[in-house]
Amino acid sequence: MRMPRRRWGRAGLWALAVGGMTWLGVSTTATVLAPLKTAFAATGARPAGFSLDAWEALPGGRGGPPGLGAVVQTTLARLYHGHPPAGVVPVRRGGAGWASVTATVAAAGLTTRVIAERLSDGRTYLVVDRSLAGGWTGLPESLAVVSRVLAPWGGHVFLNLTLEGRRRAGRSGPEAVARRALAAVGARPVSDLVRPDLVSLAGYTPLIGASDRLHGRRVDLQAAIVPDPGGEWQVYVGTPLITITY
Repeated sequence: MRMPRRRWGRAGLWALAVGGMTWLGVSTTATVLAPLKTAFAATGARPAGFSLDAWEALPGGRGGPPGLGAVVQTTLARLYHGHPPAGVVPVRRGGAGWASVTATVAAAGLTTRVIAERLSDGRTYLVVDRSLAGGWTGLPESLAVVSRVLAPWGGHVFLNLTLEGRRRAGRSGPEAVARRALAAVGARPVSDLVRPDLVSLAGYTPLIGASDRLHGRRVDLQAAIVPDPGGEWQVYVGTPLITITY
């Protein structure tokens, strides 16, 4: 099973593979929420969290690319209207050909990570990840906030959104439930992965309006189910691929 990754190779995300597709990102807005929630509702799962991943490539400018620490501090200030939480200490990492600065803020179950990363060729990327455990409270606001803080940098903002849930195993198997999720928004599966420990279906629905391509076909919706030994299922519905921050 090949794991889709960002082309610059940043660790910190895992994605459920859909047949060797490389995730290049899809520009989305809050308008994806309605079809995504419709697809999720068809699984019969209860909301258990969400994962939002947004990123953009930063322009170099005449004076060269901005410092990574400065990018993170500026983004934190935008996130918290000039008053970032006290005690947030950015963490610097680096290796052969790359360097990054990460700041993490966790409060009331909501975790926000701001990451600035530079590759050996000078390309600089800014990432804002938000994840919440326990439900979807504040999801529309998080979408709006992330878009707002990334927009001033002037690059193209890419968003990836996954709704997470749980449900008890029922008469219908995981594959049938995943197919119901896609069918609820008129999406036909174009790729599937069916194993005892994982069912993953990817398809396309015109209701979302932005997509990647898989074997020449458009893909903008993925539903996956991970059965637990205790009889519960972890349910994920995302666009264009399911991407979870850890």
